[in-house]
Amino acid sequence: MRRSLTALMVVAGLLVAACANTAAPTPQIVYVTPQPTVAASPTATPVPPATPSPSPSPSPSPSPIPTPSREAAAARFAVIDRAYIEAYTARQKKTFGNSEHFASYTQARSYYRAEARNLERFETKLRAMVFPADVMPDVRVLLRRISEELILMGDIAGRTDEVYGWTLNERILKADSLTDAARTVVGKDLGLTYGD
Repeated sequence: MRRSLTALMVVAGLLVAACANTAAPTPQIVYVTPQPTVAASPTATPVPPATPSPSPSPSPSPSPIPTPSREAAAARFAVIDRAYIEAYTARQKKTFGNSEHFASYTQARSYYRAEARNLERFETKLRAMVFPADVMPDVRVLLRRISEELILMGDIAGRTDEVYGWTLNERILKADSLTDAARTVVGKDLGLTYGD
């Protein structure tokens, strides 16, 4: 029996030793952090809901450019041509009277300055017009003739050298004849009649 008691004691001692070597479990603490809540700020501006971008609407088809009416162009050209000729004739009568020559070089320069303004008005009104396509080549010739004549008139108006100035006068007279012929061609293209 002594043996069993000793064995029992050994077993009990082992159990006590085993219990003494194991540490008691320590309680674990788990900290839970709550999610922060967003409080509405009194100065915060509300974000508008996203609006879908509008789908591009089809672009309207370009409207066709109307073909200019020959009758309307003729009527308009007749008005501006008549205004040009009337101003030209009045200036001629005032400057020359019954003569066909300038009284002085100073008079010639003054005349051409005034006539250049008349021709520029005519040109500006021509450029604002819409002509039928078949008339445009002759209109371009007329505009070129006007431009050439205006350059010469500007040159003589600024020249003090009379000898050279009178040479320019001859060139202006020729240029004026070319402008007049080109003007008549455009008028006839539009169906206007001129006394020939």
